[in-house]
Amino acid sequence: MKRSARAALGIDSAKLRRVARRLGLRLVVLHGSRAEGREEMDSDIDLAVLADGEVDALRRLEIYQQLGEVVTAAPVDISLRNGAQPTFLEVVAETDQSLFEARVGEFLRFRSQALGMFFDAAKWEEAQRQVLKFSEEEPE
Repeated sequence: MKRSARAALGIDSAKLRRVARRLGLRLVVLHGSRAEGREEMDSDIDLAVLADGEVDALRRLEIYQQLGEVVTAAPVDISLRNGAQPTFLEVVAETDQSLFEARVGEFLRFRSQALGMFFDAAKWEEAQRQVLKFSEEEPE
């Protein structure tokens, strides 16, 4: 994401990097209406976060609080990618608005894994639908 776009979101890039590293974050991604260019005046800022290791309630609270202080232009809605459903991951992966990567290529790795999980889940769901359809058919 370009510096001017980050500034429009009220994001200080250097501060975001410092906070993300201190919190042990691997990835911070903008998604939702602002990433898709369909925000309105009262739209919040949706961030998806991938953290290293386990995220217990205390760490989750710390992530929410500190990232909320970095983004100042609007209220922030933070979603942790750790343990998220494949459908949510696919939506985030499609936005392509990485704000922070702990390592170069982290977003591309996330995107590849997320889309793989989504397509694997879609195949499983289709197989389940076929089984249910077959079981609901009346015997001849």
